[in-house]
Amino acid sequence: GLDVWSKIECHANPTTAPFASQSDRNVGGSNVVTGGTGTGTNPGGGVRAGEAQSRGTYTHAQAVSALQRAGVCGGSVPCFAPQSDGASLAGVRVQTIEQIIELHKGCECQFTVTSAVRPSGAHATGYKVDVRINAALDRYIETTPSIFAVQNGGRRISWGGQMAVIYKDSCGTVYAREYGSQPHWDIEAIRGSLCLY
Repeated sequence: GLDVWSKIECHANPTTAPFASQSDRNVGGSNVVTGGTGTGTNPGGGVRAGEAQSRGTYTHAQAVSALQRAGVCGGSVPCFAPQSDGASLAGVRVQTIEQIIELHKGCECQFTVTSAVRPSGAHATGYKVDVRINAALDRYIETTPSIFAVQNGGRRISWGGQMAVIYKDSCGTVYAREYGSQPHWDIEAIRGSLCLY
């Protein structure tokens, strides 16, 4: 059968493993944690942002390896296919790759990262990645309102010089479906939180 997930948990950057084990996750309660200041709601347990340590960044090879190990890519689906000069996975945040892995787990599909860290602009921080569109990923984000809330009534808005429809998960991670000359998903992880679908 097909299981439907309708719960999202937000955790500060985990320090012991990329994802909490099922016994460590408070499946029945709220687990929303905000990042940066060590404050936030945490009635059900989990890691508070103030207790979490920075997980740092990956080299290009480390990021590709993490994506391959998780099954995000492989076989005929490349892990990284740059859509612009200077784009690389070097310097991408560990948290950002973990969020992409979580997206892969939710959609049960493979996809390709086309841009991550660029020398300047919004992608310079390592919290944003661009992902090539594909039918399974599009369907998952666009038709799972219990996880991804469409913004602005689903209207296309100006987003980084292109038109995009914006979705957000309950942790605030942004999924912008861009419609420019190279359509893709522009995904921005929220600093200090990992959203588990």
